[in-house]
Amino acid sequence: DAMWQNKRVFFCTPQTLVKDITEGRCKAESIVCVVMDEAHRATGEHANSVLVRLIGQAGAKYRLVGLSATPGTDIKSIQAVCNTLNISRIE
Repeated sequence: DAMWQNKRVFFCTPQTLVKDITEGRCKAESIVCVVMDEAHRATGEHANSVLVRLIGQAGAKYRLVGLSATPGTDIKSIQAVCNTLNISRIE
């Protein structure tokens, strides 16, 4: 899709981006930064999890900024999200 080729910044849901990657409209390897709202939802097969998996499988070198007002109720749940999103630093 020409839009993914000609623009640099996109505001979209993770579901939209996953669909565009899987349907070949967006090249996952070209993604360099993802700002993810509601990052704590990145568990199981949620679109946030799927998105990070697709970008990683494509070999993209990217940064992820995960935002969440409610990261989890205990260390185990927070660590699970960090593992899923390959987060190495929390602030």
